[in-house]
Amino acid sequence: MKTKKNLRILTLTGLLTLALQTVSGQFTHLTGGMVFGTPFDYHHVNTGNPGIQLGGIYELNLPFHLAPVFTWMLPNTEPFFNDTRTTSLWGLGLDAHYVFNSLERFEFYGLGGMNISFLRSNYKGPEPDYYPDYHENVLGINLGAGTYVQLKDPLHIFAEAKYVFRPFKSSEIKNQFFITAGIMLNVQWLTKNE
Repeated sequence: MKTKKNLRILTLTGLLTLALQTVSGQFTHLTGGMVFGTPFDYHHVNTGNPGIQLGGIYELNLPFHLAPVFTWMLPNTEPFFNDTRTTSLWGLGLDAHYVFNSLERFEFYGLGGMNISFLRSNYKGPEPDYYPDYHENVLGINLGAGTYVQLKDPLHIFAEAKYVFRPFKSSEIKNQFFITAGIMLNVQWLTKNE
């Protein structure tokens, strides 16, 4: 059952990548920053550590952009019966941005999209058969807003707030709110000014 689900997820990701390559547009920015999310317990371990987010912006035509993102939260280890249990969370997403204003130094956008989150909970101790490892993949819907301010070409700073609604979650996996802040590199400016 899990193999079929993973195959569907990989197929969907491949189709989205293919669609992204065939749409007329251009890759304009790379992004990287720190991300903070609301915590929840996954098999007795809290997932509330900060993480990093890497991504990009693919400009279709104003006011629409596509933004693929990779998010990795720092694993959290807590005491668990005779030893420890570690929970890790990471995800892949694709957001569509609707730019409300497109000024030279400032931009504000709303976003909506989808993601897939990967959760793992591993027990390290003398009784692995009694305390098994757990893993789940869950689809989510993203809603939020963001902004960026140009510092000096080719660098910008950006901030984004996003709520991840997981309608197909298990009882262990909760909806989350994420705040991301970081640096945006204008790749388009770099190629023009080489």
